[in-house]
Amino acid sequence: MQPVSWRQKMLVPTILSIFFVGAEPVLTTPLPKVATRGAERVEITKKDLFEVKNWDGTQVDVLGFHLGMTRQEANVIAHRNGLNLLIADVRGSATCSGEKCEVCDAKVICPGIILDFSQDHVVGVEVSRIPEYGALVVRRAAITKQFKGKTDLLFNHYSNDLRLKLLGHEDSRELSSDKNPLYQGMVTYKYLRLGVKVFVSPNPHGPESTSDLVVTFVAPAPQTQN
Repeated sequence: MQPVSWRQKMLVPTILSIFFVGAEPVLTTPLPKVATRGAERVEITKKDLFEVKNWDGTQVDVLGFHLGMTRQEANVIAHRNGLNLLIADVRGSATCSGEKCEVCDAKVICPGIILDFSQDHVVGVEVSRIPEYGALVVRRAAITKQFKGKTDLLFNHYSNDLRLKLLGHEDSRELSSDKNPLYQGMVTYKYLRLGVKVFVSPNPHGPESTSDLVVTFVAPAPQTQN
């Protein structure tokens, strides 16, 4: 599933029904493999991801959330951090049992983490940069404020040149306007071998660094043998 930017949430309330048209059902998503034995797990609130050589999405932890963990394990990690898993974009009081769950505190302040589930396992960890027009209390709680080094630069000082410098050229890209002409300029850069998707929604009234940004960590594509 494609992430939804803050700007889309504010301007187009029906965005979710539009974005999910034509998407593959999440239940068909294969469960991700956990990090290779011996591979370093990287909690990106404590360490710069780009200090680790040859990392991929299976190694990334965000407040302890990572690919492959069960829904029960995710709830335990959430409660340990004083958080809950709520239905994304609804944020009701009921615990989320669906395919997309947002991490929020008891006051329903959400720092920018969404977990994608398939078969009750995490298959995607979405991290959003809270934009300047977000409420002050949300911006103060933003998970990206805890990132270090080049990880901090990617999220909090984003530019296309910086993306290319840190991640290299994408394996493929998806233009949101291909699905709906209203979404001009919105693009998802896919790094299949890394297990990373970078969704960018440009701010038409501000600099590139204020673009809506969602980075999703997923399982890398299997390497094909020649």
